[in-house]
Amino acid sequence: GVSIGIVKSVELDDKGIIATIEMDKGHDRYVVEGSKFWLVEPQVSLNGVTGLSTLRDGTFIVVAPGDPSNKIAKKFTASSPRSETVDEGYSHYTLTTPQLGAMSVGDPIYFRGLPIGQILSVALNDEAALALIRIGIFHKYSPLVNATTAFWRKQGIQANLGLFGADIKMGSLESMLKGGIEMASADPKAPKAKAGTIFALLDKAPEPGRPKKDKAVESRTSSM
Repeated sequence: GVSIGIVKSVELDDKGIIATIEMDKGHDRYVVEGSKFWLVEPQVSLNGVTGLSTLRDGTFIVVAPGDPSNKIAKKFTASSPRSETVDEGYSHYTLTTPQLGAMSVGDPIYFRGLPIGQILSVALNDEAALALIRIGIFHKYSPLVNATTAFWRKQGIQANLGLFGADIKMGSLESMLKGGIEMASADPKAPKAKAGTIFALLDKAPEPGRPKKDKAVESRTSSM
């Protein structure tokens, strides 16, 4: 939250936007190889409100310093604000689906009704045949993801009509408004899935007692 420099100019070129910044004297240690810069803007979601100070002061650039022992650098590529603020503390996996539907960045990942992660980014694979959903599972819950884990779209309201009446389950307000993704494993003792493993996203939960084991989907991914 401390000001350590100013933006001197903003220009356009064939590759995008170039911002020239000037650091205050004595802050060279923040512009070394490995430092990350991103633009902070107000963001409103069911997960909370961030960047409110920009409504008062305007948008601003944040820097996460690299290793102080690294060399000072002059050029940097700005990062996605979402990736820099939410990637830390997660194990990453990718889900594939022919249709993204209502899924969006920030939607929660549930296990037994408990939020254990969220969607970090969405993109298309290189052939534009599949939607790729990159998810982050909190490190402490990553052992829950193994070779028999299945992921499916969470339904806000679920109804089961039978001969002896109706069983209707209603999720939380958040799940009804935003949906999300649920997961379960057929065998909790199965080998843990490595970070980066690719799973197919199911449209609904596997049959009770028979969670589906999805094979990893081989697909080259676009930048996410």
